[in-house]
This record gives sequence, structure tokens and C-alpha cells, in this order.
Amino acid sequence: MIKIQKDPIPPDKLKEITGSIFRMLSKGTYTTFTKALREAVSNSFDANAKIVKIIFEPKNMLDIRDPNKIRIQINDDGFGISGDEFWEKFVSIASSTKNPKKKDPITKRYPIGQFGIGALALIPFVKEFIVYSKKHNNDPIECIFQAEKIYSYQPSMEKKYTDHIKEHVQANNISNDVWKEINGSEDAGTVILIKGVKEDVYQYLINGSPEFWYGNIGIFKEEKHLTNGLKEIAWDLSTILPLEYEADEAGVYETHTDLLKSNNPSIKVIFSDVELKRKIFSQEKCKVSKFDYKDSSTGVEARGVIIANPSTTKPDKANGIMLRLNNVGIGTYKFHGLRYGQRAAESRITAEIHILNGLTEELANNREEFNYYSTSFVKLHEKLDKKFKEACKNAMKKSEDKARKKKEVRQDKIKQNVIKILSKENKPIKPEESPKKHTSIPVSGPLISTKPSYDPPAEPYTPTPKEELKNITDPIIDFKTSTGEYTKDDNHIIFKLFKAKNEPETITTVLIALKLLKIPQIIYMQIIEKLIELNEEEGD
Repeated sequence: MIKIQKDPIPPDKLKEITGSIFRMLSKGTYTTFTKALREAVSNSFDANAKIVKIIFEPKNMLDIRDPNKIRIQINDDGFGISGDEFWEKFVSIASSTKNPKKKDPITKRYPIGQFGIGALALIPFVKEFIVYSKKHNNDPIECIFQAEKIYSYQPSMEKKYTDHIKEHVQANNISNDVWKEINGSEDAGTVILIKGVKEDVYQYLINGSPEFWYGNIGIFKEEKHLTNGLKEIAWDLSTILPLEYEADEAGVYETHTDLLKSNNPSIKVIFSDVELKRKIFSQEKCKVSKFDYKDSSTGVEARGVIIANPSTTKPDKANGIMLRLNNVGIGTYKFHGLRYGQRAAESRITAEIHILNGLTEELANNREEFNYYSTSFVKLHEKLDKKFKEACKNAMKKSEDKARKKKEVRQDKIKQNVIKILSKENKPIKPEESPKKHTSIPVSGPLISTKPSYDPPAEPYTPTPKEELKNITDPIIDFKTSTGEYTKDDNHIIFKLFKAKNEPETITTVLIALKLLKIPQIIYMQIIEKLIELNEEEGD
């Protein structure tokens, strides 16, 4: 271990800022540890990093049960910062000159960080963190943030917030040898080392949030070394950050690459030894609707795909439309006010829409939604609504076609049975006809038997629900009553018809009963259809 030789960097270029603004821009905007971590990675992207590695230690964090022992390291290979830039830009909140509407002339990227907060978004959630960084042709630096003490500032304190920062943040130049040991090379970059987290953050890292895991058990199921909390963070980062798409089940990305190409490059993120990839949650035999929108009056341009899966989209968190601005997801998968009116259809939708131009002004401060009432978004929403409803119809069409084909097969099978029975049945049976009783004839010796030779009656019949009887008998009763021919015998036949429904010779009994009732052909066919429906219900 090389001893760190520290050369203090005076905070001469630290700009004035109030504590209330800091609180509003940190915990007020980044309400969870995941969002704060995401902002740190966004800062790496803006610094032209190609790779960001996030490491959680110790590996047995489930067992240690001590938030103070948690170590989280965020490494990137970006430009790094110098000592002067640290005080002038890194710590001086909101001093950033980033413009999400313009590409940075050096990185050729649209900035995705916000407010100039960067790693300072971590302050409300951790005990302490250290920023090591090196910029090309500059000395490497070490900057220590006593996060708990910084966040304890209250406006009622006599000292200014800027003085409070100077007291609890120390910056020093360090040697190249020390930087090489920390970074693994002498190249430019930044390393953020978090030392200890708050108790609620620790519990979140272990367990995640219960509402997230309802219906989403399959997320990162192969990465067994990740806790539920780490899986949840990995999900958030993989859906929001500008990452490469990976191959999906139905090959949607491969066949629609042109529609899923962003205006901003991607970054590689290694999260606890897992390379994060952006996923498209397609299913085999899904239907893809292309979305290509350009409005010259508002300057908004967007394109992407809306996928109608043949069954419910899994995981549940991927159900909805992900809007991406500058290759960054805006919030979560959601429908943005779109409605089809049939939940079964909506549950099968997942979509990726890249906004290539416009809507930066309409983005909310929390970067999780747009101003839905702006003219630019309303026009985009109208086009989205049309495509969304088209996709929902496609989602249900496959199911409806499948159900219709299944019904047709069942109906055809029953009709074939009906034709077969009709072709064999020639002898009508009277409704009151019953088997004759025979008594054994006495002979020499003991009486052989006095038991009737016919079979005993079947077990007592348990009627099916009344509404099913009503479905079969109402057309008969209505017709007989209207003609004045309704008799007790007719009623008896109707009961026999109902009673026979679940017996082996159901269709035969029904056909014979209908012949005896002498009803019109149209009612005859109605009853046959009712019988087919009831048989289908039993089959299900």
C-alpha cells in the first residue's frame, strides 16, 4: 500500500449557494438511492466515459448486517477533473453549462446529467464518500465528503452553507503512483468510493421494495449472487441508462434496428460483475407496429416500435411505453394517459419510442415525465394513441382468432355427432313408454326369482343450475304457450330433456324429445346451438 501524500487544494473557486437549494436539488429531486446512483453514472456519461463499473462490497452483505461496513465503488474511464474544476464545477451546484438540446463539442454527446449535481446526489443516502480523479496532463486528486455532516446543515445555523461545505469537504492533490494503485492504470478517469450507507439504504440494498417485486419475480433470476435490492437497482439502470440493446425473443431489435437507433451513443455498465443490457420484452409470434413521427411545426421527431405480445407482457414492469429522450428512459414503462378500455389487451403491450428532436423544454425537473398539456406533446400523444389502439387490437386479434378456431373445432365435432345420431335414429320413442315388468315362472323346486328382469333405475338425478335449464327450455315453452298447445306431457318431455343433459346418450335423448314436441325447425336449431354452448362450457 502506497502512503498517500496529500497536497491541499484551497476552495478559492467554490461558488456561493444556499442550503435550501442544495436540499431541493438533491433529496428533493433524487428521492431514492437508485436515482442518486443513476445520476452519478449519468455524470460519467457526460464526461465521455465508455465504461462504468459499479462494485458492491463485501460480497456477504446479507450476513454482516452493518450499514457502516458497506463499500460501493463507481469507476469510469471519462475525462476526469482537475483540482480547480473540482471546486468550480463539481462542488459548486448548478454551475453546469450542459445543454441537453446541443451536442457537446468535445464528446459529441447530448448531455444527460441534470442541474450540475452529479455525485453530490449521493450525500443524503451515505455516511461518507471519496472522489478520486485524474484529468489528462493534470495531477490526480482525492476529495473527501463527510456526507452525514454536510446533510445535517439547517438554515437556522449562523454560518453560510458555503462555509459549511468548506468545513466538511477536503480536496488534495495525490501522486500518480497512488492514483495508479486506486484506478488500476495511469489513464484519466474517476473513482467514487462510498464508505457506509444509511440504515434505510442498507435495508433497501438487501430487500428491495415489496411493491416492485409483485409480479416481477423473474427479473435477473439467473444472477443469484445479487440481492433483491441489487436486482431492483440493476433493473432501473438497465431500463433508464443509454445502453446497447440485447437480442430479444422475437428478434424485434434485429429486424427494426433503424427504428431503435438513438441520437445519442450508449455506454457500457458493469454492475456487480453483470454487464447491463437494455431489453425488449417481446414474445414469439408478437405483432410489431412501427412508429415514425415528425412534426415540422413543433420540431418533434420520434420513432420506435409498439409490440403486441400474444400473452401478458412479462415482467409486469415492462408493460407500457418507454419514452426515451437523448437515449435515456423518461421514468418507467407506462401508458402516458393512453387508454384502450380493455385491460387484457393493454397488459400485452410493451414499447420503445426514441425522441430524436424536441420535447427537452417539456421535460419535468424529476426527468420522469413530460408536460402532458404542451402543444408539442399533445400532437405526439395523438399519433401515439392511434398506434397504441392499433397494437391493442392486434394483441386481442390473435387471442380471438385462436378462441374462434377452438370453438369452430368443438362445434364441428358436436355437429358431426348430431348427424351421425340422426342417421341411425329411425324409431321414435313415446315419452311415457316404460319397460315391461316380468316375473319369474314357478317350477318344481324353490322359486327361482321374483326380481324384475329389467335394470333398476339409475341413481337420483341432481339437477344442473336453473339458468342452464332455462337456456334450453325457454324457446320450447315460448312457442308452445303462444300456440295454446302447451300440455303436461310437453312439460314432462322438457324435464326429461333437462335430466338427460349430462347422461351418456344426451344428444340422442334431446333429438327424440324435440321430434315429439313437434316444434319449428328454427327453434330446433336454437336449442341445438344452446346444447353446443353448454357442452363447450363442460369441456373447458
